[in-house]
Amino acid sequence: MKKVKSLIADIYGNEKCEEIIERIDILVAKFSSIIPTDKKYQQLSQKDIALICYADNIHSTDSKSLKVMSQFFDKNLKDIISHIHFLPFYPYTSDDGFAVQNFIEVNSEYGNWKDIEEIGENFQLIFDAVINHISSQHHWFQQYLQSNPKYKDYFIEMNEDADVSKVMRARDLPLLSKFEKGSENKYLWTTFSRDQLDVNYKNPDVLLEMLEVLFFYISKGASIIRLDAIAYIWKKANSICINLPETHKIIMIIRQVIDQVIRDVMLLPEANVPSKENLQYLGNGEDEAQLIYQFSISPLVLYTFYSQNSKRLQDYLNQLPELSSSTHFFNVLATHDGIGLRPVRDILNSDEIDTILNNVEKRDGIISYKREKDGSKTPYEMNITYFDALQDVENSDEMNIDKFVAAHAILLSIQGFPALYFHSLFGTKNYYEGYKETGQPRTLNRRKFEYNELQELLYSEFSHESKVFQKMNKLLKIRRENSAFHPNSPQKVLHLSEKIFSIVRGDENSIIVLINITQTCQKVIIPNQYSKFGLTNIINNRSIDNRFNLQPFEIMWLKVKR
Repeated sequence: MKKVKSLIADIYGNEKCEEIIERIDILVAKFSSIIPTDKKYQQLSQKDIALICYADNIHSTDSKSLKVMSQFFDKNLKDIISHIHFLPFYPYTSDDGFAVQNFIEVNSEYGNWKDIEEIGENFQLIFDAVINHISSQHHWFQQYLQSNPKYKDYFIEMNEDADVSKVMRARDLPLLSKFEKGSENKYLWTTFSRDQLDVNYKNPDVLLEMLEVLFFYISKGASIIRLDAIAYIWKKANSICINLPETHKIIMIIRQVIDQVIRDVMLLPEANVPSKENLQYLGNGEDEAQLIYQFSISPLVLYTFYSQNSKRLQDYLNQLPELSSSTHFFNVLATHDGIGLRPVRDILNSDEIDTILNNVEKRDGIISYKREKDGSKTPYEMNITYFDALQDVENSDEMNIDKFVAAHAILLSIQGFPALYFHSLFGTKNYYEGYKETGQPRTLNRRKFEYNELQELLYSEFSHESKVFQKMNKLLKIRRENSAFHPNSPQKVLHLSEKIFSIVRGDENSIIVLINITQTCQKVIIPNQYSKFGLTNIINNRSIDNRFNLQPFEIMWLKVKR
């Protein structure tokens, strides 16, 4: 507890430190008796691939959605997916689950905790902890409005005319929202919307409440906890209020306290920030998070295919630091959110970002903006399904599918722990009907399927969804069988051609990754140091010479014989 005590003292002062530590000790003792001491999660390997989904991505009139999801997972995904990452499945009031009304209940429309735990029998579970803010209908806030003294400092009160111009924003909405508390008007901090009240971590009671929530999630089977919007949790006057030192100290406290009960649970901070800032969330490799998003990959892969040039992506991979054996990149192309641009602001120049924006708009994507200090607006994220972001209307569906799968082959090939968004398994296209209904751009990428409808699509060999799923299924199975794709196995960029994405993974059992990022054939010559003992393409189990043509959007994983 020495490290925790030091962090607590830094944040809350020496006077409060002993009391806070005593309360943490009580919490640790409570959950040490609930969470089995022999509960262990294996370290990540090439077999680990996560699926990101909502608890109602599949629904049915016959049963609750979690039952239906479980049935679908068991039937279709047990051989290709290791982790199910559920986005918030708690009672909520807005933002598709991210305005949480009760942290420790399952939304009754989806099912109950028993349903979640049953899914955990066949898959490891990733839970979303939305601990930066709560719903305006959460009982903490309702008690605050009723002047319950316990909740007096649970929220961040500001003067109506407070200067918040330096605050980094993710949305173009008012930062301060007015609420009536008795006969007074209070202006409260709301980073994301009026229905999402930021909680005040300067009050140690809030930290202790959230630690209990996290322990509860672990007791229900979470092996990884995603810390939603964690970069925003600490606010300081005259600062940008994102990625502040206190934020990292809070995560360190969370890590150290959880480790006292169970050391195998991992933290995944969601910080959609430039890559150099994002790396800070790993701390020294042992004291902060074990996983960080590599959000840069998503827009970089788009740029790679739009420009038909792999140099920017490969240069980025080439400069990545070597991580400790206990830390990993969490790699995504598509998620429930839009495709963020901030992570590549320090990688791509303005013309290259414009290339991405123009191509996304050309494909009917929607660009969301954030307001800068001077009042101007800057593109913040792009709302579009990843399939539609890559598709070319002049190409056949088969070629667009090959292009989409080639993009995901990059995701599956690079260092790190890959996570597929639910819709990436099927190449789902923009959900215009839903967007028209909600008016929210992110709905384009949040379609919900009826169970029988989805199963029928997958059983039809001629459907778009079935073609994508079969190709993705094959890649995922092959990846899981090859140790070269271990999250931390060595990665070396090959500079064969700007038209080809090419890296080498592994040492003893190395694999050369070749992906044609164009719709024209590309000539390949493999360097003698890799080809002299022979090569086998593990995609089709065929031996191959060192000179050959790579077909449009073709993927090759070449095992190097030693």
